[in-house]
Amino acid sequence: MLFVGSQWPIHLKYVNFRDVCYEVHTEVKVPKKEVCDIDFVVPMMESDMQASTELQNVCMPQLANMKMFQDKQLFWKYVTVFKLEACVPRHFLQQTDTNEVLVIVKRPVGVSGVGHRILDLKQVTTPMFERHVVEEYLPGRFEYVAHIVADQGIVTFCVIYEYNFEQDQYIKGGVNETTILDKKVVMKEDIVFFEQFLLPCKYTGQCNFNYKIDMRDAKKKVLEINPRFGGSLMCVKNAVDLTCCLQALMQIYTKSTVNREGWISS
Repeated sequence: MLFVGSQWPIHLKYVNFRDVCYEVHTEVKVPKKEVCDIDFVVPMMESDMQASTELQNVCMPQLANMKMFQDKQLFWKYVTVFKLEACVPRHFLQQTDTNEVLVIVKRPVGVSGVGHRILDLKQVTTPMFERHVVEEYLPGRFEYVAHIVADQGIVTFCVIYEYNFEQDQYIKGGVNETTILDKKVVMKEDIVFFEQFLLPCKYTGQCNFNYKIDMRDAKKKVLEINPRFGGSLMCVKNAVDLTCCLQALMQIYTKSTVNREGWISS
């Protein structure tokens, strides 16, 4: 699905991708005449992002950054290059002398936890290490998502939600209205933390950080970064937050003045 801005900021239209393009299942993408005059297109799903790269007025991150955050193996390389290992769970390339570690085995590319498995490290085979991302599993029922708009790596807007999955071990799938427990106050230290990941690549556009608090040191650990807005922002009760995120995104693409007051706490 896409949000299509018409005469922003007067109103938005929420449309199916097939209402914007013909032949979305092929490499040929031909805009329909009745939507050629739209102001902005904001892909809300990764499949939409892949299919809409040739449309005009598409609000998406830089292609290289989008691919890097979609691929968990590329993301890990990025983490190591910029020495961000302390901000993510431990990553394993092979078994160690201490195999009594709970890990999550992830497919390099995928959404909604499809194909993910929670195992003891000693259960992970060599082919799994070669084909998957293996990282320490952080127990705890609470998980967080930060929906972010950034301009050249600087966060211009952010909203954070807390999930309660009501069990210490789970594989996060889809999000619904009852899963979201609370909206969190955005602090300056939150922004500094997120910008550690966004500034090195001068990230511009929308993204969402999934992270947990490591109970051993009470510090944030990023599980993944998605180059799009997340599903929790689509819930009806978060419509105002979605509008604010879209407005911040439009300010970047129209080069309007960005105001960080009102949404960030000292």
